[in-house]
Amino acid sequence: MDHGASTIAPDVTQCGQRMWPVFLASCLVFAAVMGLGLAVARLIWAIRDYRRSKPRYKLVADGRSPGPNKLREQASCMSTVKFIVGEFMSASTFSGKAVAFLEFGLGMTVLFIYYARVSRYTSATVESCVIWSERLDLQIEFVCNIILLCIFILRFIGAMDTLEFLISLDAIVTYFTIPPSFVTVILSRDWIGLRCLRACHLLSIPRYVFYSRLIRKATLLRLMHICTIVATVILVAAGIFHLLDLTGDDWVDNVTGKQEKTYWEWVYMSVVTLSTVGYGDISPKSTLGQVFCVMFIIGALALFASSIPEIHGIISNLQKFTKPYRPARGTQHIIVSGNITIETMRSLVNDLSRPDRRQRKLDIVFVNPEEPDIEMKSFLKEVQTYVRYVEGSLLHAACLQNTKVHEAEAYLHLANRRSDDPEKDDSTTLLTVASVKSANPYLRCVVQILQSSTKSQFSSIPGFLMKRGDAVICFKSWNWR
Repeated sequence: MDHGASTIAPDVTQCGQRMWPVFLASCLVFAAVMGLGLAVARLIWAIRDYRRSKPRYKLVADGRSPGPNKLREQASCMSTVKFIVGEFMSASTFSGKAVAFLEFGLGMTVLFIYYARVSRYTSATVESCVIWSERLDLQIEFVCNIILLCIFILRFIGAMDTLEFLISLDAIVTYFTIPPSFVTVILSRDWIGLRCLRACHLLSIPRYVFYSRLIRKATLLRLMHICTIVATVILVAAGIFHLLDLTGDDWVDNVTGKQEKTYWEWVYMSVVTLSTVGYGDISPKSTLGQVFCVMFIIGALALFASSIPEIHGIISNLQKFTKPYRPARGTQHIIVSGNITIETMRSLVNDLSRPDRRQRKLDIVFVNPEEPDIEMKSFLKEVQTYVRYVEGSLLHAACLQNTKVHEAEAYLHLANRRSDDPEKDDSTTLLTVASVKSANPYLRCVVQILQSSTKSQFSSIPGFLMKRGDAVICFKSWNWR
């Protein structure tokens, strides 16, 4: 990129008048051609289907069956192509995931080239004369855009609803980023354009993280999704402010409303506006910039008002269910794990909270690898004085320490009565009880087993527990003595 910096003409007037309307028109023409092509294709297929349906209806009217060969002719070649491309681009296949990661990498490459440019230059790069063969950054961007265009066409062919695809966010990003790259080669000019829209690829990060199985927790993915939305809005808005105010009111003879601010200064302005602080030290001067600022403020207020409380709620819940259990002085606690559902929680809490069994201070600590759902959270708020929920697994030493196993009064493991894999649950139960026993050999362990079970899914547990003087109960409710 440094090598190509010397080829930029510092004064755009050396190349003649500004050509940004041509770049912008190429984006709109590309979008119009895609829409017109879809309309023409649908019209052609409709006419073809109508003409093919007439002989079949005539045969049926004559009382003769069209036969299997006639029915096979009704299958569309385009439908077959759409099915094949759709399977290839599907996110459930390896090829689809590979294409998705490739698309994300190429989009980030184009975005980083844009950031490298706007971080170094100001008004000289809003539109400039270039020698394309000597600009390595433009060549890399051109190759990336060709591949991205091919991926866009494949997604268009394999889309279930092509009209909905053409008005999607990914399609809009393609319209305003790829055609100017081809115009640059033809006119030997470069326009800073709307390359900032490539920041919309950040919205796909949670999906790619889920594909790679780095994070599978729904709350963390939701938190990442909200953060990427906020970051995308800031980066895209800063790019639009940067473009409009560097261009100024170009339709006036003496261009007014123009100010030379770097892209990152506009990022600062977008953050200040989004946070509703509004220092006012940087503000748009161009007419279009001010109009866009009004729309941005309205959208920013709505985004800020909805995002911040949700982010706060997710972070607070993460800390609430992962922090260690701290019993009050003089309070004993029992640990419960296994099949933790809202039904088992209610049954156990109601059984232990009866007046005749609340003569001493006793906390119930539920341990489960999954985060509680909305119904569980509502129930935990009702009984928060003596019920705790710790997210984790007793197979891990950190969770054993967080639940204070060495201070617990007893441990209860709830069996899954509707288990699809009894042998796996049997092994998990044995390992969990062994882990708890290793942390506290004197802890009383109880395993709840379904009384009417006809399967020998827990056949090895009674002997395993009885050797340690523990109990195995075979009825639905647990009688605490």
